[in-house]
Amino acid sequence: MIKVKTLRPHRNIHGQHKEGDEYQHARPATDIKFGYVEEVPPTVAELKETAEAQNIELPKKGSGKKGAVVKADIEKAVKSAG
Repeated sequence: MIKVKTLRPHRNIHGQHKEGDEYQHARPATDIKFGYVEEVPPTVAELKETAEAQNIELPKKGSGKKGAVVKADIEKAVKSAG
């Protein structure tokens, strides 16, 4: 499932949506193509939650200032494990 945000009102298998709605969509490619929705990137908290649920070890040292772990580091760890 991919989190999407409605750009213009429409109805699909997930129901009726008004502009600004965010919901989980199983296959959003067509709705994205026709401009009904856009993919919403996951937040750091959502990425950490996913990593924890899948027992993915996050890096101790990241690509941020002074080795700080940043969102891109967490995304990379989750994607490479997936």
